[in-house]
Amino acid sequence: MRWYDKDNGRELLAERQKGNQLQLFHDRPSLWDAWDLDPRYEQQPAGSPLLTRREAVLRGRVLDILQFRWEYGRSVIEQTVLLPKRGRRVDFQTKVLWQEDHKLLKVAFPVDVLAGKATYEIPFGALERPTHRNTSWDQAQYEVCGHRFADLSEHGYGVSLLNDCKYGYDIHGNVLRLSLLRAPSWPDRHADRGEHEFTYSLYPHAGDWREAQVVREAAALNAPLRPVAAPAGGGQAAYPPRQSWLDFRSGHVILETVKAAEDGSGRVLRLYESSGGRAEAVIGGLPEQARFFAANLLEEESGELHAENGTLRLTFRPFEVKTIKIRLGQDDKGRPDR
Repeated sequence: MRWYDKDNGRELLAERQKGNQLQLFHDRPSLWDAWDLDPRYEQQPAGSPLLTRREAVLRGRVLDILQFRWEYGRSVIEQTVLLPKRGRRVDFQTKVLWQEDHKLLKVAFPVDVLAGKATYEIPFGALERPTHRNTSWDQAQYEVCGHRFADLSEHGYGVSLLNDCKYGYDIHGNVLRLSLLRAPSWPDRHADRGEHEFTYSLYPHAGDWREAQVVREAAALNAPLRPVAAPAGGGQAAYPPRQSWLDFRSGHVILETVKAAEDGSGRVLRLYESSGGRAEAVIGGLPEQARFFAANLLEEESGELHAENGTLRLTFRPFEVKTIKIRLGQDDKGRPDR
């Protein structure tokens, strides 16, 4: 099997290896069945699912679509693989009828990338973990918690494994793996059995995860654009070609939250610097009478921020989180600001 990156002239998969390997292991932790992952699982393989169907269902100008079906025991795995003609992210949309007991299902991608550390997204930031098992500390990190992506990058090139709802990764050597499903029996003997739907994606890129804007790509997977049908005939009911509540610009600062203030006194924005460096963000597009206030996580104001013509500029330190409250002259109930 070959997966070649034409833009960067790179083989994506390691020599003589296959991507998207669905792997099963016996999983019987000695304590806390539903919460622990058996550290010996790699020494206890449980076979492989049987591929029963594969089909190219679409070959289009924008997208190619492949479909696969696997069976294992009483379980069925169905997958739709989306191969965009212009994008770099390949999505694996997966449905599973899961009926196993004390099994662990993982997906593995042995890539042609070598690095001593891998990067995992955490809330409002990212952390690094070793890809080797040289010490007892390294060996204890056989599974790493992560949110929307994990990345393995060498100088000039890397590969990210993205997902929309799974939180357990392991990257050792050149193999990226994501834990998809478990089947504990205590305290709930029916835990996780049944139907599941999730998507994971492989995103090869030039540069490291910062240069490739992997955070934004992972966010796009988790919050995709929603098409809206415009009214026929145009006129006043037609949607404008471009519209937003505010104008936000930044290279690595992420606008994570837009919400109503809990006390009804305005709107609250929560932003964070995502790459571990210094950055600037610009918030604009609001009326000139808009007022900005620094706040904490409890939305308690600590002082008014200076803005010019309804535009606010903010500076961020590495992985810094900021909460901003915006008042537009009245609260959500039409009352003047307090």
